Amino acid sequence: MAITDLKYHLLLLVFILSAYICLRGLLYRRRNCSGIPYPPGPPPRFLIGNLLDVPKDRPHLAFAEWSRLYNSDIVSYHVPGSHTIIINSAKAAKVLFDQRSSIYSDKPHNEMVNIAGWDYNIAFMPYSDAWRAHRRIIHQHFRPDAVGDYYPLLISRNKTLLRDLHGQPDNLIELLKHHAGSLPLKLAYDYEVGMRGDPLIQKVEESMAVLAQIMIPGRFLVNSYPFLRRMPEWLPGVSGFKAYARNCNDLNESIKNDLFEQTKAAMASGAAPSSLLTKILRKNEKGELGEYVIKRSVAMIHIAAADTSMAALTGAMMALVNHPYVQSRAQAEIDVVIGRDRLPNFSDKDELPYISAICREVMRWRLVTPLAVDHAAAQDDVYDGYFIPKGIYTVHVSAYFHGKFWIFVPEIGSTVVGNAWAMLNDSEFYPEPERFNPERFITPEGELNDDEVLASFGFGRRICPGRYLANTTLWLGVASILSVFDIVKSKDEAGNEIEVTTEWVDSGISSRKNVSHPMPFECSVRPRDAKAVELVKSLNAREPDT
Repeated sequence: MAITDLKYHLLLLVFILSAYICLRGLLYRRRNCSGIPYPPGPPPRFLIGNLLDVPKDRPHLAFAEWSRLYNSDIVSYHVPGSHTIIINSAKAAKVLFDQRSSIYSDKPHNEMVNIAGWDYNIAFMPYSDAWRAHRRIIHQHFRPDAVGDYYPLLISRNKTLLRDLHGQPDNLIELLKHHAGSLPLKLAYDYEVGMRGDPLIQKVEESMAVLAQIMIPGRFLVNSYPFLRRMPEWLPGVSGFKAYARNCNDLNESIKNDLFEQTKAAMASGAAPSSLLTKILRKNEKGELGEYVIKRSVAMIHIAAADTSMAALTGAMMALVNHPYVQSRAQAEIDVVIGRDRLPNFSDKDELPYISAICREVMRWRLVTPLAVDHAAAQDDVYDGYFIPKGIYTVHVSAYFHGKFWIFVPEIGSTVVGNAWAMLNDSEFYPEPERFNPERFITPEGELNDDEVLASFGFGRRICPGRYLANTTLWLGVASILSVFDIVKSKDEAGNEIEVTTEWVDSGISSRKNVSHPMPFECSVRPRDAKAVELVKSLNAREPDT
């Protein structure tokens, strides 16, 4: 290409970008012509809005502080291309996400999510027939009365975990990570994950690392200026994001397709072991569902479940090792209800309210997802005297560029986010919120109360459909480990206990998939007594997996 042509096209691109920015600014000002104010927040700066006001780490803390500063349970900030509304109270969340769910069930558009192949995840799908089809599959197989189908697998894998812990008592955290990461793949595809270096796990981690970058505001210009997706790749600033997205898209295609095709081939030869995928495919022999819907839905299950389950289980260990009196009370409950001759199973759950209280407090005390998945309003709305704009507002502009007509679509709208951390750390409902206190979920009569800490799983129609399996997995893990082991601090070479932090690597604007994790820590398990050792050693065939 001639230098003069390049200069011409670069100048034209600069002109288009400038016109685009001006048009978006004009549209942004015209969106709210009613005079109703936006929710309060820091005053925006010229051109960049509040880009410098939103911390990249632990933004949920800043958002909660804004509510106190501006005396409002909803606040907002503006960055180029988006106005974000933060919901900081359970009251506002109930009104907007539940009572007005027909308005607040859509999803903000993210161009890089689509280019990078993450649009198969229902968390990023717009509220549409496709979203409903995918969610229907997940709901059918993970609703409360369906989770019981997985009890034998959960109990079997839990026994394996206990045996491994007995053999490697100082490797608790790594074994828990392997347990949490391998269980969804076993359930979905009957796939056995290797202890280290499993290729599928590596692909998932690489893809999620890309997703983390995609979700950083301002990281990719194409998110603010979607027309760049249609620009030729030789233009400066275009080739970089396209190559980055292609790499992630290739990873996601492999994650979706490889095990799916292997399972189909095994079914054709009559050699496929039972799994969630084989169950769905056999039910779909008449083809009511498109294969792509099944493929994407099952892939999403192991992507979504592994990271959150891992964080919850390791978070429970962090809490328990720092609160030995909680362990003692839980073990006393187990001993009275079950005795010492067997492990807890799901039929015991109603008789072990303190174990359930521990699990609820883990989910409240150190939230795995402090900020819920993004929502978008399907229409302009008003709450408590504040204006919430529609999620997407577009205007089409045509331009002749490089021999073609290109269509540019400025998008002006809002993202609505529930700050679950603010709600579950509200001292009005949870006195001394920083204190790990399972008793807050126990009534004076010693029963479990009605607070299920649902905010930890999201809101409205976009609440996590796998929450019943997640709660079940966490409950069984905590109950089983405490029935036979004490969780204790590790010791250094001099025999001194190594202190365990209670800090988490909190999710943030730049965090991986908006999931929080405990800071790295060390702890061990120790058999409660000789009877516990005998029970663990007998697990190979002693108990039925029910």
